[in-house]
Amino acid sequence: MLNDERVRLIISRIVPPDMLAHVQFFRIEQRVIKITVDNASWLARLRFIARQIIDELNKDGLLIEHVTWHVTPASANVAPRERLPQPRVGSTKAAAVLSATANSMEDDELKAALTKMAAQLAKRQPG
Repeated sequence: MLNDERVRLIISRIVPPDMLAHVQFFRIEQRVIKITVDNASWLARLRFIARQIIDELNKDGLLIEHVTWHVTPASANVAPRERLPQPRVGSTKAAAVLSATANSMEDDELKAALTKMAAQLAKRQPG
């Protein structure tokens, strides 16, 4: 946060206030300053003075070699796409495997559940 304020103060010496108002954030990492603006049109205008920005920051002791530019994403209320319900289709192979598995078991609740599932899958065949 302090870095952002310090950089903003230094850059305010060369960037007009109306342009600076559109700069959202500054971040310095490994001699690269990352400048985020609120609109791509301001980014294009600021690129023309990138060299001046680097020189001014270097004069103030912040060693910068390169500028990267970023634009904040537009806030949009994006509604999820409407999904049409897909009919549930059974699988003949799955029904056969379940039935065979159930038939190889002793009579118990698991065998009854597998037999029921196999019957339900067999009914869902497209037709």
